[in-house]
Amino acid sequence: MQQTIHNWIQWMLYELSSLWDNVLSVFCISIIIAVLTVSNHSIAFLLPLCIGLDGAILVYAAWLKYKQTFSEMRHDFLLFSELDDVDANLKELYMQEMQKFKVYNEGNRCGTKDISVYVSKAISGEPTSYSFFNDESVVLLHKDFDGEEDNDRFTMLHEMSHCIGHSLIGQRQIVTRLHSSLLSLIIVIFSVLSHSWWLLFMGLLLYMALMIICSSAYVKSRVEMGADAMACMIFEHLYGKEKMRKMARIFAKKYIAEILDSQQLRNYGKYSYLLNEIYSISRFMSEDDKNKYVAKLNERLVSERKYNPDNKVLIKRIEIVRKQVLNSPRIESFKDKITTWNSGWYYLVFPLLMFVAWFATDKVIQAVEFPWWCIFLCIIPMLFVVIIKRTTARTVIAKSDYIKNVINKKFVEV
Repeated sequence: MQQTIHNWIQWMLYELSSLWDNVLSVFCISIIIAVLTVSNHSIAFLLPLCIGLDGAILVYAAWLKYKQTFSEMRHDFLLFSELDDVDANLKELYMQEMQKFKVYNEGNRCGTKDISVYVSKAISGEPTSYSFFNDESVVLLHKDFDGEEDNDRFTMLHEMSHCIGHSLIGQRQIVTRLHSSLLSLIIVIFSVLSHSWWLLFMGLLLYMALMIICSSAYVKSRVEMGADAMACMIFEHLYGKEKMRKMARIFAKKYIAEILDSQQLRNYGKYSYLLNEIYSISRFMSEDDKNKYVAKLNERLVSERKYNPDNKVLIKRIEIVRKQVLNSPRIESFKDKITTWNSGWYYLVFPLLMFVAWFATDKVIQAVEFPWWCIFLCIIPMLFVVIIKRTTARTVIAKSDYIKNVINKKFVEV
């Protein structure tokens, strides 16, 4: 009974977060205008414009994220110089597992989503992936990839997990930034007009908080933690809980080694997301394993403090890693935890920003009469949507031609 209640709560939380991510936050301007029509019916004439504006922001974000990923792929053209196909049976097995996740279907609304996996002879270190919403994504594995090795299997699952819906995370980041900037502009304008300085302060404070929540470093953390979570769930289902725990230990050790690497000291973005990855995946470690890692970190701390006391940055980071491992609560499976695209703070700050925008606007335009012809202002965002749609279609064709050329060894750098 207790487990049933837990599962129901988890399902409800996921559905509510999905509703907010996919509908409510996307049309936040339209929702505010719809609520304002209760006190002033003429505001309804602005609703088509706002729906068009919200739609234009969504379409623009989708194109921009697609273009950014395609630019990364073209920049890495040397990685495509010599490719081998990965084991087709292994790839098909993993694809069948990934298609069971709701997030896969959310990124496959037109039924054209696919993931191509290759072994790149040009990659000797970390593999990479290029995730495209509702289109063919590409994974490039390192040259020594062995489909029989658990480490490589987990790595393959991790990279394929990036391709399920992580392009949507980047897209949502762009949408949130544009919407929050627009909402903040509305707050600033109407707060100044009504001389409500506390509203102005509140709006700017919420805006800055949302920018931090949607920062590139934080989004990178969500992406990497999500890929680990999905890889762990699939690995556990296919190969058993013990093997999954073994992979968690191995990759936690790998992340710790990366963060202690002196080459990473100046890269705060990598440092911060690795901390979150360590915290996330170390939750599967036993107390004995945690104690072993902490003992090694303590030895390193003693050594650094004794022989390199001036290296305060590295010492501080070792202390934080140690704290992350010690404080990570034990869980049995990621199935026991809800995974969303955003942090819990996002679901608090964004609605508050919408509320402040509504409150600031309502104080000023209650008595304003809008003419009926404002309905036709929706033509402006609609034209923008048409232009972006055509641009997106050309970008999709260019990306498809690029993949065909590099796979067929006909690529010529442009």
